[in-house]
Amino acid sequence: MSYCGMEPVCAPPLPPPPEEGAPSHEDVVEEAPSLHPFEAHCAAIPGWHEASVGRVDDGGVTLAVELEGLEGEGFGVGPATLEPLRDPAGVQDQGAPADRAAAQADVEEREAAARVAIDALRPDQRARHGGLLIATRKDPQARRSLQSLLLRGAFEGEQGDRLLRELYRAATEPVGEHIDRDALVSDLIQELDDPTAISQGRKSTCGVTSAAMYMAEHQPAEYVRIVRGLASVEGEVTLANGDTLARDYLWERELGHGDSGRALTQRLLNPALMEYANGAQDYDNARDTSTHLVLEDLGVGLDVDAFEPLMEALTAESFTSLTPEHVSRVTLAQALQRHTEAGHTVPVSVQWDDDSGHRVLVTGVDDDWVTFSNPWGEEDRMARAEFMYRTKDILLPE
Repeated sequence: MSYCGMEPVCAPPLPPPPEEGAPSHEDVVEEAPSLHPFEAHCAAIPGWHEASVGRVDDGGVTLAVELEGLEGEGFGVGPATLEPLRDPAGVQDQGAPADRAAAQADVEEREAAARVAIDALRPDQRARHGGLLIATRKDPQARRSLQSLLLRGAFEGEQGDRLLRELYRAATEPVGEHIDRDALVSDLIQELDDPTAISQGRKSTCGVTSAAMYMAEHQPAEYVRIVRGLASVEGEVTLANGDTLARDYLWERELGHGDSGRALTQRLLNPALMEYANGAQDYDNARDTSTHLVLEDLGVGLDVDAFEPLMEALTAESFTSLTPEHVSRVTLAQALQRHTEAGHTVPVSVQWDDDSGHRVLVTGVDDDWVTFSNPWGEEDRMARAEFMYRTKDILLPE
């Protein structure tokens, strides 16, 4: 089975209903409170209450009824509903002339406010920011993103200072052959300004692209450090867990029918992460597939057994994976809602069609919708019942 749909099909079929004999959602509602060892973890989340584990509030009852209704209607056969909310400008190019002109106009409009913010920086920080101005001089959209980061305080405090240092190093240190350093820095700045713009392009790398979005959102300086290391002359970087991540020797090879549609950052990062995460398998960036001992084609993408260790290696954090086999889908929805309300984004794998899965980064849950950053480089939402019906696993930060 593939774990990532390559083409942006907005209406894939859902998986078939559970096999006969599987517990109904009425059974789930009546389960005992203690379902899984993650209860203690959930209890520490702001807004989580002990009674929610294994039980449901009014919204949960509604969701259970909706899920049972989908099963009863044979919903696994019909088309799915994906509602696009926002499609940020592509990071991989400088846009059409009109886009460039609009970005330049925005920069000029905010120039006075940006000057005040620059003057408030320390002298060494102003020098580093100046290096980034030079690196983005040919890309108005990157210059606008740099301005946005500055104005919203992204370079303030200890973490902001580290981010500025990492970006400056990316803008000034030597890079490997065939790597455009200014383009790399411009891509990084735009991705940090809006991580939803990070895209897998036409590759089946939704898992590692979701990891990139997570890092850009939660650990931006570390994200820049990792990409900078891959772009370096040596092409290597030490991860938070002590392992070495190396630039894939086939990083420049794209799909046979043309460009992959990815930014330079993701052309470097995605194949390196795929090669790291798939263990004994060998990831072929040109063919976008993994093989074992060059004998067996194992398809594309990463399952949760490979994705969870990857996230822990990148972030130096611990994660707990939950599936419908662990807890009810209602409880999964409750966990998603409480984590997103606490400011987390949550990687979730969903059944995208009959033959493939797709991993997204959930940013919000309410009584009607699940909102998520889609590694196609866009923000989408899906009806809550449908999303939970399709959920394969969720990865909760501890």
